[in-house]
Amino acid sequence: MASPRLYEQGKDYYARQLMDSALACFSIISQRYSDALPAVGKEYCAKANYWSAVILLNRYGDYTNAYVHFQTALQLCDVCGDRTLPPDIYIFLGNLCLFYAIQYDSDEMMNEGYEMYRRSMKMAADLGQWNSALIAYCNIASSAPSLARSQHIEQDLEYFRGLQVPDSLPMLPYYRRVTDGLLSMHDGRWEEAMTKFQEALRLIVTSPTSTEGLRYQLLVLTHLAECCSGMGNLRGAIGYMQQCEEIAVGNDIIDVQPEIFQQLSDYYAQLGDAEGRQAYHIKYLEQKDQLARQNGLGDMKDVRLMYEIDHLGQELNEAERQRDRHRLLLLFGAVLVVLLTAFLLMLYYKNRQLNLRNHALYEHMQEVLRTPAPATPASSASPSSPSTNDSPSASSTEDTTKPERQRSNSPLSADQKQQLLSSLRQLLSDPAVLCSPDLTEQALAQQLGSNSNYLSRVVNELCGCNFSTFISNLRIQEACRRLDDQETFGKFSIEGIGASVGFNSRTTFRTAFKRVTGLSPSEYVREARKG
Repeated sequence: MASPRLYEQGKDYYARQLMDSALACFSIISQRYSDALPAVGKEYCAKANYWSAVILLNRYGDYTNAYVHFQTALQLCDVCGDRTLPPDIYIFLGNLCLFYAIQYDSDEMMNEGYEMYRRSMKMAADLGQWNSALIAYCNIASSAPSLARSQHIEQDLEYFRGLQVPDSLPMLPYYRRVTDGLLSMHDGRWEEAMTKFQEALRLIVTSPTSTEGLRYQLLVLTHLAECCSGMGNLRGAIGYMQQCEEIAVGNDIIDVQPEIFQQLSDYYAQLGDAEGRQAYHIKYLEQKDQLARQNGLGDMKDVRLMYEIDHLGQELNEAERQRDRHRLLLLFGAVLVVLLTAFLLMLYYKNRQLNLRNHALYEHMQEVLRTPAPATPASSASPSSPSTNDSPSASSTEDTTKPERQRSNSPLSADQKQQLLSSLRQLLSDPAVLCSPDLTEQALAQQLGSNSNYLSRVVNELCGCNFSTFISNLRIQEACRRLDDQETFGKFSIEGIGASVGFNSRTTFRTAFKRVTGLSPSEYVREARKG
């Protein structure tokens, strides 16, 4: 059966007072816990542990195992993020601490129980769980006579009174009367306190035969007995406590019986009735021993210590895991810093190499621009390029190494070829001619008194490139001059410079510029500005 359905079955058994069946359902759910469970599954495990503890405490009086289940439920609430259950758990843990304190006269456990009530009241108030807040509020008031912290308790009670508690809560009038009676009793106003407690007794709205209703009656009757004792009416006090005895014994509410017998023994002793004192003192001792054997209350402090040690161990383990995470983060950070430093150094080195290369290419291009065109191709030599793989493949407009077979097939003599090339150079030295977008091989041949075939052959033989590349190289040289001339052409964009020297395509200009200079136009501009 799935946990949600099994949980509802257990709650149904609990409502019908079938405690063994209810405990079996809740125990099955509790045993299903694992770290792999989803949050909802862990929440059901927390609730199952809570209800198991309630049954073990109220039905079987097994305080130690109830304490274990309450603490387990509290831990699971923290794991699954459930904030609604802890206020009720802290109330029960406070009750267990007070039971231990009463039986073993422990101020430490009394104070711890009080702190549990305080925590429950404030958590429940923050969540709007007013029934739980009311119970914690009443328990705090009940603790006042047993604690030397009455001023602190007064502050807590005033805190609760300042809250906007809904008047629609069924038990609100009851709890208000009880707490008012406790405070009156604490101040010695016995008659006023009795009036409040008697009103509270009439305001119990829970079924008087239910365990919850019976416990509400026991609480009020015990306080009425204290009021009678305070006023010197010991017979009245004994009468109220005997009503408590009848309710507790008749309904098998075993956890409160030792306290009832002890109180009756004290009242008979104050009355001077040795027989009554001895009879109830024997009942007290017998019931206390039986309860101690049954509930293992004496072991509860050891279990509490084990939980504290376990909690401390968990905190230490978490601290160690945190330190490990910090160490890993520091190691990762150190490795990252080393890698980043190495990358930056490599980037710096590559950038420096690139800058040196670009500067060398720029200086080489400046040398080309400063060198006048050779008188004859045969006697000229291209300026030596920098020793780098990125040096342009055509840094000048000529290449004099052509096969002899090509020269011998030309219809022009060597002097005619040189004369034609010289005339071509002279004509193209005018930027207006060179950069004209309408420049064609035929037009140049006509201006030189030649024809395009002769002109093309001369450029191929004497310059080592076709006519288009020859013109493109000269235009790139002119573009370099203009990029260097910031005063005249500083306002031109790179694309504008390309268009001004006759390139109609941005891509063509950039490709030709890179081929001739070894640099992109933007790299060339940066080098020019450095100069």
